Amino acid sequence: MIDISFKNKTGLKPEILSAVIGADSFFYGLFSEDYKLLECQYYPIQDFSDTKTIEKIKFDIFSVENLKIKITSTSKPYLHSDAANSGKLFQFFPSFLNKKTYENKFTDQDVVVDYGITKDQAQFLSTVLEGKSAHFHISTVLSNYYYPYSKSKLIAFIDESKLHILFGKDTNFVFYNQFHCAHENDYLYFIQLIYQELGLDLDSDPLMLSGRVDIDSPLYNLLYGYVRNIELLKSEQLHISDLRYRAKQHYYIDLFATALCE
Repeated sequence: MIDISFKNKTGLKPEILSAVIGADSFFYGLFSEDYKLLECQYYPIQDFSDTKTIEKIKFDIFSVENLKIKITSTSKPYLHSDAANSGKLFQFFPSFLNKKTYENKFTDQDVVVDYGITKDQAQFLSTVLEGKSAHFHISTVLSNYYYPYSKSKLIAFIDESKLHILFGKDTNFVFYNQFHCAHENDYLYFIQLIYQELGLDLDSDPLMLSGRVDIDSPLYNLLYGYVRNIELLKSEQLHISDLRYRAKQHYYIDLFATALCE
C-alpha cells in the first residue's frame, strides 16, 4: 500500500470534506475553498460498526462543522441506465436488497446510476460525518471529471485490489465497470480484455491512468510492457499542499473528482 496520507500543516481553514467509502476502506480529504488538498487520511476497515475505528476517524477529522461534505461510494452494487428508466430497474436485482440506495445523473448525459451501500456503511457515515452530505458513485465522479471526452478516452483508476474502468467516446459515456484484482497480472488481463472488446490498439490508443500506482512501480512497468501509450493524471487545477505529493496528483483523483462534483 502506497502511503498517501498527510496532515494539514498550512494553517488554512478547510471548506470541503471529500470522502470515498469502499467495501473495506474509508478515505477522506480536506480541501480549501479553491480546491487545494490540505489533508487526507486513508483507513483500511474490517468492521464499519467498530467503535474504536469510528472514534479514531472522528478524532482525526476533528470537526465537520461548517464543512461542505461530499461522499463517493466505490463498491457494488451499481446499475447504469438511461434517464427514462431512472429508479425503475434496480428493484429487480437482489444485490440491492437491504441497501441504502442513491441515484446520480451524469453531467450532460442521458445516463443515471443507481447504487447502494450497506446499512453498516450508511450508519458509519452518519456517525462520522454527522450531517447532510451529497452522495455520488465512483463512475459518476470519474465521468464528470473527464467529461467531455475528446475522440475516445479509456480511463483506469487503480484502487486497493480493484480496477475501475470507464470509457467515453465523442462526448458520450459508453460504459463503466470494476474488477477485483488479487495480483498485478489481473490488472493487465482486464485492461487487455477491454482494449480487445472495444477494438482499441494497445500501441496507439491512450490509457488514462490514476490511483495507487507510480511510474516506477512493478504494476506500471508491467502495463507499459503491453500498453505503449499510458498517461498518468496531471492537471494545473489540482493542487496538493504537502510538498512530497505535489507531483503525485494521480493518487488523489477520487478525492478531487468528488470535491468538484455538485
